[in-house]
Amino acid sequence: MIKKNGICFRCLNGYHSARGCKVGKLCDVVIEGQGPCNRNHHPLLHQDRIESSSHNAVMEKRGKALLNISTVHSKNLPVTVLWDPGSDTSLITHRMAKKLGLSGKDVNLSLVKVGNTIEYQSSKTYCVPLTDKNGKIWNVDAVGMNEISSKVKRIDLSKLPELFTRISNLEVDLPYGEIDMLIGTDCCEILPRVVEHNEGIQLLENQFGFSIRGRHDKITNGSNSSNHILVRTHKLSRLVDLKQINIESTDSLKTKLDKFFAMGEMGTKCKPQCIKCMCRGCPEPNCISLKEERELALIEEGLLYNEEQKCWLVKYPWLRDPMHLKDNIKVANARLKTTENRLKKLGNEYAMKYQREIEDMIDRGVARKLNKEEIQEYKGPVHYIHHHEVLKPESNSTPIRIVFNSSASYMGQKLNDFWAKGPDILNSLLGVLFRFRQNNIAIAGDIAKMYHTVKLSTMDEHTHRFLWRDLDDNRPPDQYALTTVTFGDKPSGTIATLALRRTVENLAKNIRMCKI
Repeated sequence: MIKKNGICFRCLNGYHSARGCKVGKLCDVVIEGQGPCNRNHHPLLHQDRIESSSHNAVMEKRGKALLNISTVHSKNLPVTVLWDPGSDTSLITHRMAKKLGLSGKDVNLSLVKVGNTIEYQSSKTYCVPLTDKNGKIWNVDAVGMNEISSKVKRIDLSKLPELFTRISNLEVDLPYGEIDMLIGTDCCEILPRVVEHNEGIQLLENQFGFSIRGRHDKITNGSNSSNHILVRTHKLSRLVDLKQINIESTDSLKTKLDKFFAMGEMGTKCKPQCIKCMCRGCPEPNCISLKEERELALIEEGLLYNEEQKCWLVKYPWLRDPMHLKDNIKVANARLKTTENRLKKLGNEYAMKYQREIEDMIDRGVARKLNKEEIQEYKGPVHYIHHHEVLKPESNSTPIRIVFNSSASYMGQKLNDFWAKGPDILNSLLGVLFRFRQNNIAIAGDIAKMYHTVKLSTMDEHTHRFLWRDLDDNRPPDQYALTTVTFGDKPSGTIATLALRRTVENLAKNIRMCKI
């Protein structure tokens, strides 16, 4: 891989040849019986060095050298521990953590490798409870790894009493097999301390008992070289790039955020009440806010039934004084000319369909033409809204439908911003489907021009003025006013739905009175 990428064999930190390298040095690894290697490569590339693909660590064989390994207990289970004062982070295998039933927290690690390159790995941190000889619990924070080192072979300790007369070989536990845990200087108070040494081998002791390390001719595993491997991790950091850190689970974070916003919304929620049927008695979990309830009360207050005309009359829920609306008739004239020019380009037949839709609105009483006397005598707020067509080619009755834009902006003002919307009181579609299947017979119906069945007050008519003239005329445009609730107004959906429900409620009362 190094050769393929053209990296220097000597310094491992440049894209030049090893012969021309001025930074690196010859390999100084000592070969047994021969002296230093002195070859033209970095010491880490010496043939006796092994690179761990699991942990990006460099491992070196040490003939007849014993690592400081012992057995400790956690939750009454034996754990093989490698005591490593050269590591600043404790490790544990995921396998042992699972065996102990530990719960881990997500964490991202950054491993600094040869050439000062950083590799990020996702892992977990565990709190491992270790029990010493006196029964005291020591909690060790350890980072999860798949493997810590290779397996350790069994060592013959029969000659150990000859080296340390104060102990027997039964008092020293030197486990073999897989290394389950590595404890570093982050837990220095429990690291073993040297109590005796003898010609390159040391006896150590800590809260968990005796252990040994080093090398001696009398301590061997029966082969020419020891199977112990020293793992050198260049640098292991849990907090390098804050953007990479993810310590807490999203579920826990969501719970805390919900609590935080719930505290911030104290006093802004009403008593639980059903939004859909407005019975005020259903224990609906998603209750409406205080703002929505006030807007709903404003809309209900303005909705009245006219007994003479047998229709509903509404006063729009104004949140801002409509007298603050700016006069936008010049913009309305300009937009009318733009609409007329576009209709003429689309052809006379298309333009006549638009004209017939305007005439149909007047014939049905949805709009009315204002005369000069009424325009001059009216002193209330005035606002003109722009209109355009929406194509519905699949509809035989209204292939072109005219809509009005109450969200158009003029000098920073939008007509829709002056009104309250209220809560969403539409029935749940899922609930409608369930009720449709509840009984043997179901009836479905449609209300023709539902929004247009609710009449506007006089002031609301004049804030819904629009301009129009015959396409062939060059005279000044006529002024019209909408007389019914308009699709596109912010409160129109709530107004129409409330009118429908009140109609049903009134009809139900009349039916009960007739039965009595």
